[in-house]
Amino acid sequence: MPRSRSRKKTQAQTQAVPRRRVAVQDDDGWTHITNTRRVATTTATTAPTTDQLIPAEIPDGLTLSQLRAQFDGHQEKWLASQTWKAIAASPIASSIASSNNNTTTTNSRTTRIDKFVCIALGSPSGFLRGGLIDRRAVSLFQLAAFISLIDLLSPNTRTYDDGDDEDDDEDDDEDDDEDGGEQRDGDQQLDAELLASLGVEVVRREAFGMVDEQTVVFGPGMERRHLVEVLARRPVVFFGGPLETSDEVLEEYSKNQSVRLPEFEPNTASFWGTSVFWRSFGRT
Repeated sequence: MPRSRSRKKTQAQTQAVPRRRVAVQDDDGWTHITNTRRVATTTATTAPTTDQLIPAEIPDGLTLSQLRAQFDGHQEKWLASQTWKAIAASPIASSIASSNNNTTTTNSRTTRIDKFVCIALGSPSGFLRGGLIDRRAVSLFQLAAFISLIDLLSPNTRTYDDGDDEDDDEDDDEDDDEDGGEQRDGDQQLDAELLASLGVEVVRREAFGMVDEQTVVFGPGMERRHLVEVLARRPVVFFGGPLETSDEVLEEYSKNQSVRLPEFEPNTASFWGTSVFWRSFGRT
């Protein structure tokens, strides 16, 4: 019988690697999902290229007025949901009575909410990573929740600064208005215009450094290592989670008052495992 021979793989077959999705961490600690493909190289080739973080892709023809109408529709569903009603019915508003002068006194201590920070919202208008990921509905629902939380805790007292310099924090302590800021990744102009129309300033610096004991942090879906960094600063309110972990910082913060949010039926992914935590001002 003739001897059988196995087919040898060609050099191209052995070196080619299919396109895949990978997580890339940038210098600020953010993790991004991107596409990459290894290409067969020889000693004559140049140094390998690095993955690029690009803004979300906007659907053709989308305008600010159309995007604002989309937000209004998502906000209407959010405000009608049992998830939001659970927050509104909780003791948080009475526990943190943000009056027009933004002060609440308990046990001879004065605490003030002086800023609201939203972290890792995503793009309300565009597709992510070359159209592979569509999280617009999640971002719009989360943005609606962020705005409603500001309205609940600080009625008629919102103003915003540009947050371009860390030294601005000292100036913030001297006025009575809250700051609403959002740290952006892969930002594009239409998103910034939508946020501006809602009174939210895009923060083009490291938002984690802005957090202190007078900050409301909105961060559903934050990674665990970022949770540890943020909650170690003891923000007065945190919207996010879950905090079920053996980490000492998260375990300690979870002892604060809280309300576990019921499932958000229009879009479960938007607030999965989320709670709202708030510190008692007399608690050290």
